[in-house]
Amino acid sequence: MTGIVMLSRADSLQCVARSLGLPGPANLDNALIAQSLRRTVFIAAPCSARVACALVVDALRPLVDDPEELRMRVDDVIDSLIAMGDLLEMRSEITGETNLVLRPAPPAFVQRRDGTFIVLGVAGDEITPSQAQDFSLLYRPSGLRTLAPPDAQPCRRILLDLGLIELPMPIWLHAPATVTAKEFVRSWVAKLPDKPHPEKIENLEVLDTSVTTSYYKRRWRPLNERHAGIFVSRRPQRYGANLWSLTEVQDGLVHRFIDIHPRDVRFRDCDEAWRLQAALDTQAGTPQRVKVEHAGEKAVVSFTSPLPTWAVRRLSLIGERVTPPRALLGFALPSQNCEDELRWLEKTLWLARDQGGTA
Repeated sequence: MTGIVMLSRADSLQCVARSLGLPGPANLDNALIAQSLRRTVFIAAPCSARVACALVVDALRPLVDDPEELRMRVDDVIDSLIAMGDLLEMRSEITGETNLVLRPAPPAFVQRRDGTFIVLGVAGDEITPSQAQDFSLLYRPSGLRTLAPPDAQPCRRILLDLGLIELPMPIWLHAPATVTAKEFVRSWVAKLPDKPHPEKIENLEVLDTSVTTSYYKRRWRPLNERHAGIFVSRRPQRYGANLWSLTEVQDGLVHRFIDIHPRDVRFRDCDEAWRLQAALDTQAGTPQRVKVEHAGEKAVVSFTSPLPTWAVRRLSLIGERVTPPRALLGFALPSQNCEDELRWLEKTLWLARDQGGTA
């Protein structure tokens, strides 16, 4: 009979990493958190993002000193996995209210322009097909899984033979049509009810267009008498996350509002709301900014406002996600591709550039 063995925190972490299919040495990094989330959602789906976060935090809590810091990291990785398409966020109607639940995406892959591959979805309890190890499988700091085979075609054939779905780049990216900021705002304002019905909505918060775009969290303000005009807002519901809305307000009252639900179900409500806010900022003469810093053969682009999933996916195709100081997120892009991506961001999100010089 084998006796009980006491494991150190480092040994326990190594066992966890091995069970998730991660190579050593083990670290409690975003790659491990991402693998934990993929397995958790595979088992618990359909479940809310809050439940998935709580399950992973509870499982990993003995391995950290600061559970609250871990919780914030898990939340960030959930957003990243949804953005990349590893997890699917879907609407679920419960007691007449809209709630969002997570489900694992089916195993799939996207071939990048440079011949490498992005692996997506969950291949059952195994999470990532074991054969992927034969093609230089890498777990990126963002949680993204990539393959870098010496020859792309044999790798592609094996992935198809394993049952993974090949997602053509345009389908995976699924970027919206290019329109002007004015046209985009007008299309949403036209959906508001014709007649105003002034009412007080408790705990309504608005994204204040008058507040600088350089600090996203500070832009969220409780509705007050000084607010007047059209705002992106969030309002509470009995169950689930707060709803995204477009509201017309005056004197502290909501005169007209409509919940933001994109026509295309592949877009999240927040994706549409963030793009709508970018359009409103542009119309107000204070477009959101993208900072550009050149460092050798790389250019780091950083953002102080959230990006829709389709923008995150496009930038992830050619770059690596990074965390620049004083920014919500950023990407290190090849310098030769940077100009094309910046022009695309200017057309789709109407962003203005801040040239940060050379890092």
